[in-house]
Amino acid sequence: MSIINSSHPDEEILVAYIESTLRTGNSEMVRKHVATCDDCFLRLAVLKKNMNKENVTPPEKTPPELIRQAKDLVPVEEIRDTRKAITDKSSSSIKSILQHKIRNLFAPVPRWGYAVVFGLVVLCVILVFRTPAVKNISMGDQLVVSSAGPLGFVDGHETRPFTGMRVALSDDQKNIIFTWPDVPAALYYDIILSYGESTRRLTPLPGINTTSFIVSRNDIEMAQYYIWAIQGKLQNGDYFEAKAKFLIHE
Repeated sequence: MSIINSSHPDEEILVAYIESTLRTGNSEMVRKHVATCDDCFLRLAVLKKNMNKENVTPPEKTPPELIRQAKDLVPVEEIRDTRKAITDKSSSSIKSILQHKIRNLFAPVPRWGYAVVFGLVVLCVILVFRTPAVKNISMGDQLVVSSAGPLGFVDGHETRPFTGMRVALSDDQKNIIFTWPDVPAALYYDIILSYGESTRRLTPLPGINTTSFIVSRNDIEMAQYYIWAIQGKLQNGDYFEAKAKFLIHE
């Protein structure tokens, strides 16, 4: 008698097929039917999936007796020796890496390396200890004397040789010192500083024998060409002027 009622096996037959509790002939009959029937194949797949979920059980805790037997199989001393070997190997690897890094750090430097280091040291010294310098530029080395005419108008000019106008830095590099030769019969001196469109008259110097003047370095722009002039009046009423240039640079 066929176990498949009507045209399809019922759920009980499919469950028995999954659990392999059918006789060999009946099991073969179900297998052939499911292979040709899409509906029964789908029913069989759903039953297998649901039965697998129901049969899942949580893992049991390892029995203490099994743990004891495992320890008996592997002596504690052997476990300790294995752990120590692993630790020693790791320490040896770390030590080897550190020694390699240290050797590279103190490895001999090629000759060109010394040259590069020396050049960098010299450059640093120059940048740290460099001091500004003054460049003096002549503008003819002449003293122009203008004769005073009626009502203050200039009546004529006279040119005389005049050398020695100089600008220098003080020893502490904080001040600019202007010096020039004495102009005979001068009543006073003024210093005129000009660069670009800026002109500044410095405080007149008292006395006829004073031939130097000091200005704070902060009042002078670096890398800027200045024209400086000394002006004054002679005892006979004539006026005089001499000019020169200077530049302060590093």
